[in-house]
Amino acid sequence: MEQLNPVVVQVSNLSFAYPDGRQALRSVSLTVREGEKVAITGPNGAGKSTLLLHLNGLLRGRGQVRVAGLDVTERNLGEVRRLVGLVFQDPDDQLFSPTVFEDVGFGPLYMGLGAAEVRERVRKALSAVGAEGYEARMPHHLSLGERKRIAIATVLAMEPSILVLDEPSSGLDPRGRRRLIGLLQSLPQTMLVASHDMLLVRDLCERTVILDGGQVVADGPTHATLSDRALLEAHGLEMP
Repeated sequence: MEQLNPVVVQVSNLSFAYPDGRQALRSVSLTVREGEKVAITGPNGAGKSTLLLHLNGLLRGRGQVRVAGLDVTERNLGEVRRLVGLVFQDPDDQLFSPTVFEDVGFGPLYMGLGAAEVRERVRKALSAVGAEGYEARMPHHLSLGERKRIAIATVLAMEPSILVLDEPSSGLDPRGRRRLIGLLQSLPQTMLVASHDMLLVRDLCERTVILDGGQVVADGPTHATLSDRALLEAHGLEMP
């Protein structure tokens, strides 16, 4: 009998409303196992980003969110945020230092690591995203694709076990997209990827969850989900 990998993300009956009363999530339940790459897709306003922000406690709704067996509560936030690396849609939300080295080293430095360990974390993270030698460069002088890769490096330097990415390919040209997909395919972490980019979903994720109206309306193998034209059209999505 095949041994299943351990569950690393468990969302149970999660509901969330914004202060203006808009109900963004309605009893969402989701289980992700170690090593899975899972796409979260759906139309604008479906609740994708809202769901991701619950995974490291930036938002807190009603229901239960557990990461690596830890409840996402105030008491566990430090450990949860070490385990879950969140990459925002806009890399400029993550890059704020004068140099790439300072941006990528910020998290390890904040963790209290020594100078030699910080340098090694930066070196490994930049190597992982194909940005060796970028240490002294200014983030705001880089292309969008380069900034996206550096933003991923800032998260990898924290050595998370789970990567959560919000629309990682938005704004990229075809070459930048291909390079990003290749990078994400090469990383060993468990991944949850919110995306409208159905080619990225097809090429990167073996499992796809469709959210619409704050609810899970489909959850299954990507090849089956993306070949169901009626399902995709019903939820504002295109076949790749």
